Amino acid sequence: MEDYDKLSAESKYLLAQFMKEFYSKIDEGQSRLQAKTIAITLDDVKELVSQAKRDDLKDYIYELSDADFLTHGDGSNEPIEMTLTNKAIVWSQNKVGDNVKKWVELAGKLLVLIKP
Repeated sequence: MEDYDKLSAESKYLLAQFMKEFYSKIDEGQSRLQAKTIAITLDDVKELVSQAKRDDLKDYIYELSDADFLTHGDGSNEPIEMTLTNKAIVWSQNKVGDNVKKWVELAGKLLVLIKP
């Protein structure tokens, strides 16, 4: 079973949001290295997934980190400096590609799975 398939629907949705953000930054002219840093604080992640509770967001980030899609530092009992891994980028290119619109579509499909 692929690591992605082991993720919860919520973590898959967050990963899709992160990939959308990554490819948007690339389209805006940022280097790949710059674009890989997705969020500095949990508040930055909350902007991408406003409906999620803070503790749940931490859990999703830890889940993505455990699957090696994301790295992060630790600050004040919260993940900080969340950065996509090369594994995540290669996976994304093989799974969906680098088209931001396709990531928006995937995120929308995943959102349906997690809405109450």
